[in-house]
Amino acid sequence: MNLDNNWYGQTFILNLITKNKNKLIYGGYQHGWISSINATKTKPSLGERKFLKNLPFFCWNEKCFNNLKKVNKKKLNFFIIGSPFLYVDKILSSKKVKEKNEILFFPANQKIQDSLRSNHNNIINFLNKKKLKVNVCLFYKDFQNKKIHDLYKKNKIKLYCCGTRKNLYFYFKLYNLFKQHKYIYFNSICSGLFYSLFLKKKTLLFLNRKYSNYLYDFEKKDILYYKKYYKFLFKKKINIRKGFELAKSELGFKHLRSKEKLNEILGFKSNIKQIVCKIYYFLSYIYFKLTNKLKFLDM
Repeated sequence: MNLDNNWYGQTFILNLITKNKNKLIYGGYQHGWISSINATKTKPSLGERKFLKNLPFFCWNEKCFNNLKKVNKKKLNFFIIGSPFLYVDKILSSKKVKEKNEILFFPANQKIQDSLRSNHNNIINFLNKKKLKVNVCLFYKDFQNKKIHDLYKKNKIKLYCCGTRKNLYFYFKLYNLFKQHKYIYFNSICSGLFYSLFLKKKTLLFLNRKYSNYLYDFEKKDILYYKKYYKFLFKKKINIRKGFELAKSELGFKHLRSKEKLNEILGFKSNIKQIVCKIYYFLSYIYFKLTNKLKFLDM
């Protein structure tokens, strides 16, 4: 229903899981991991709508669900259904993928309209000290930057990109990249960090400021929060078991829904809800086009 519901192929994934085709989600679906701090402090209106205010909103985990309930004064219908990444895992987990003894690094990305976040020169200097072969997966905005491309090419580092928000197979490409690498590194607390921990990869999180040009305010609070409650995340060797349990919590593993339940709560089997979705989608598209905001949704 919402124009951003299918970012990274999320609606497409739920259609695959429920054995449907081209169904629209009756409501909104969280895209990207949201920490407790972020949900409480900077997302007070997440899930609210100007029209059809009682539409459902589907989030990933229990912490986000509880915080959204607290900060939203209006009576909204919230449901926890877990991360799309977990549904992709259901689809692809039986597929055999050869794991390479290599490092995959994910530089921190930025909002579409913001300046470059990661300091790629310092990152490359750090990666060049590693004995293993290193590959880097870039945010598509960085991937399109010729200077960054040339910089990594000069240092013989292979680049990957899973595509733009419109890419239906974004999560599938990301999942396969994770499965192909034994070691995965991050310089920010992000969705990918928890995907890596869930797949029990040898994960490293390093937050030295020389690798980032700036931090968002919510990130600073996230760092303080996780350093207080999950100190093991900041060790040179993250405990695999603890990391897996944390990832299950952050990604909403215990709240994954069955095919039948998803069909019910997402409105996939209701002709009336699907008609409402199409009308709402069309009107939203016209609104964003007239207000010149469509470019941020199409990227």
